[in-house]
Amino acid sequence: MFAKMTFSILGFLCTAVTAHAAPTCSPGHDYGVADFSAPITDLAARDGTNATTELWRLGIETIIRYYDHPDETIPCKTLVPEETDFLLDNGFSIAVVFQHRNDSPLTFLDGRRGARDAERSLELAAANGQPLGSTIYFGVDGVAEALKGANYQYAINKGAAISATQEAEMKARMGAGNYKKHASFYEIFRSKHQEYFGLPGGKVPPEAILPFIAQYFEDIRDVFDTHRAQTGIGYEIGGYGSGLVCDDLLNRGLISRCWLAQSTGWPGYEGFSNSGRWALRQQLVTKCDGWKRHSGGRVEFDFNEVSPQNEDFGQWNYLDERTTSFTRPIRNPAASCYVGP
Repeated sequence: MFAKMTFSILGFLCTAVTAHAAPTCSPGHDYGVADFSAPITDLAARDGTNATTELWRLGIETIIRYYDHPDETIPCKTLVPEETDFLLDNGFSIAVVFQHRNDSPLTFLDGRRGARDAERSLELAAANGQPLGSTIYFGVDGVAEALKGANYQYAINKGAAISATQEAEMKARMGAGNYKKHASFYEIFRSKHQEYFGLPGGKVPPEAILPFIAQYFEDIRDVFDTHRAQTGIGYEIGGYGSGLVCDDLLNRGLISRCWLAQSTGWPGYEGFSNSGRWALRQQLVTKCDGWKRHSGGRVEFDFNEVSPQNEDFGQWNYLDERTTSFTRPIRNPAASCYVGP
């Protein structure tokens, strides 16, 4: 998703996704939506310019932020009520996506995760005053590619563990973080590929993960249906992922909208992109030279294209007339993150 490593892990090979260039950090783009993994209140634009002024200058009208579990995968990733107020007070619309290690097949092989993620998303939606009727997206971040990588590893290793030499070479090629994700799934895949997929190791196609992803969203739907029965309106369910995943979830009727991930090398990208069924189409990572974060680190984000067929992709703002769930029963665990003017 945001700031993802845009390459596939196939054994020792890392193939960069460069089919389209990333938009520059400058005005003139026809992208009014951007997703950030860091709080907007943490941004300081170049030369001390107010960050919100710069975002408007770039043509950004909607900010996509994250929901996550308390043990966040990126510090300060979770949208907090104070930031929600800040964004709405400054005229932005907001959209949200839930993501907690949704780049690992293990998330979708865990039969408990869909309900847990759904319940947590509803808790955060209430805390942030997200209006009923808007959309909560859930990420599926390259899990088919991770399955391909495990298959390739199994084939070249003939089912054996990753050797120390292989480990060193792969860490050098793909980075320690990506290697850790690849290795952790491969170790489970080695012993349980038959149990999970009913197929020999090395011969499990990317499509084999789709039923598990579907079950994850079925469990989300069950939780959301219960919430809808209580509120009378509820929330719409959206998905984020490859063209393969988006197409499957829409065909099964498990989501109302799909946000196509930026990685053009993931399966089904071209066909789904050309189909026009996407609500949002993510662009490659944009980096803003001279911008800073108060808490440290560089500033980068993803522009997103909105479907020309429907500009409503589940976002909300103060002008939204839909019934709100604005109860704020909790203070977000990320409250220690920088929040300021």
